[in-house]
Amino acid sequence: MQKLIGIYIPTFNNSKFLIRLVKSISKFRYLCEDNHEIIISDDSTDEKAKKEIKKIACDNSIRYIQSSTRNGPENWNQAFKYLSTKYVWIIHHDEIFNGNSEELFNSLKNNIRKKDLCLVLNSKSSNHNYRNNIACKLINLFPLILLTKNLIGPVSCVIIPNKNLRVRFRKDYPLLVDIIFLYELIIKKNFKLSNIDAGFMESLVNRESITSQLGKNLIQVQISEYKRLIKEKNILKLKFIFASLIGTFFLSFYKLFFIIRNRN
Repeated sequence: MQKLIGIYIPTFNNSKFLIRLVKSISKFRYLCEDNHEIIISDDSTDEKAKKEIKKIACDNSIRYIQSSTRNGPENWNQAFKYLSTKYVWIIHHDEIFNGNSEELFNSLKNNIRKKDLCLVLNSKSSNHNYRNNIACKLINLFPLILLTKNLIGPVSCVIIPNKNLRVRFRKDYPLLVDIIFLYELIIKKNFKLSNIDAGFMESLVNRESITSQLGKNLIQVQISEYKRLIKEKNILKLKFIFASLIGTFFLSFYKLFFIIRNRN
């Protein structure tokens, strides 16, 4: 029988964060009982880190795979190779689930017949705190907004139906990889996004530190990726600008709303 959910954890040279992630989903795994699979895919270069990660996997009854690739998106794509579960949940090692495990488990069970529905958790990090209910509705109506502004958060916020999925993470778009993947799920597979109020996916580090490796070239690389993307998808520039304005307005209004609410 096909299991309910497969959790796929790509990791690289870090066992400290990984332990916290595994603990954060332990209650959810308990509720799932035998109706789940979990894999750690390790592309570490540090031998000490490899041993520590293997021990974490062994101590927590998790399948350990030594990844054959050291490219992030290619490693994430292996989730769909190794998992044959009804849902796939990709969580990076520097994130945790900070929420209600029972609510999450019940949401999965209650939506199991809706095979075109991506279940979207809320997102929290040092630079944002998104509740994704309105964002999901907005993106379902006008998917292009997602390409211009990431209103959802990291891909770990989205629990994906594993239904003959041929959409893959694109290594040729390192900055836009998450939003292109989600956009293609909506456009190519006709998936819809549905927010479940079961808590947050929380980043343990500031994700901006990753893009900071590009330094002064960050904006240039981002513009270059957008230019290639617009050409590849045959997107009308005016339509793209319009979607970007809607996304910018939504984020600005959202941030202002929370500033006012917190002051009160």
